[in-house]
Amino acid sequence: WFPVRYHALIADVLFDVPGVREMLMIMGAKRVNRKSIHRMLEAGHNIAIQPGGIYEQLRTNHKQETAYFPPNLGFIRQAIRAGTPLLPAYLFG
Repeated sequence: WFPVRYHALIADVLFDVPGVREMLMIMGAKRVNRKSIHRMLEAGHNIAIQPGGIYEQLRTNHKQETAYFPPNLGFIRQAIRAGTPLLPAYLFG
């Protein structure tokens, strides 16, 4: 379909939910882990990773924007090693 191959990498726990797993697989989503990131980058695919999750959602304050950075950002090192450009984005609202 598209000349650019894009995959969303999703938390492993979502692949354990019946029905959700099948939907994610149909959409081309992959489990987010070191092995899958390496495989996708080496194959020249574009990937999207949104660090964070439950921790950030439970600490939402609608009066103040706060950015949380998890302690393990190994995906950044993997992108640099693979020579893949990074496009940081901040979603709010």
